Amino acid sequence: MVFKISTRDKQEFIKWFLKKYEFSIRENKWILEMLLKQPDVLEQVNFVKSVENCPRSIKMSTTCSNQTEFVFTKNQMVTIDQHKAYHDLRLNTKTPIYLELNYYNQEKCPNYGFIAIDNPFEDRSFLIGKDKYIVNQNLDEIALKKTIELLNDKINLAIDQNKDEDFYYYSEKLKAIKSQI
Repeated sequence: MVFKISTRDKQEFIKWFLKKYEFSIRENKWILEMLLKQPDVLEQVNFVKSVENCPRSIKMSTTCSNQTEFVFTKNQMVTIDQHKAYHDLRLNTKTPIYLELNYYNQEKCPNYGFIAIDNPFEDRSFLIGKDKYIVNQNLDEIALKKTIELLNDKINLAIDQNKDEDFYYYSEKLKAIKSQI
């Protein structure tokens, strides 16, 4: 079972991320801010934990990470020029792009876990046959439980903050997911 991450959830994550983390390169922040302002572009962005083998990708790292600050890849062309990535994002609004953010404790961050998807280009040939099926079933079940848990948290927060619009939005998402079970 595959869940589509909404543009709104991506926007909420980027807002949270920009408040909490800093880049040593200001253009990284500009790219994320542009994504916030252009939902049609953000719609094509897929957050992943690794951009390995992705045909079109951006890898950004914060000041608290020891990873490369910025890498843009398109059809096996690799560059560290943020302006090329920025313009490519703006001009190719219908082509999926994969974005990896590296920051302190990323692997433990529930916010990132909520919006990150599996890299569809990652080599997973070590699993075959029935083992692959069982692993995928278990991963889907874990992802489903975590998604329901996070949606319940967002619903409770909306109730606590008297945000009716958020309450209805996340309640509908939760109903839709439960109806697919």
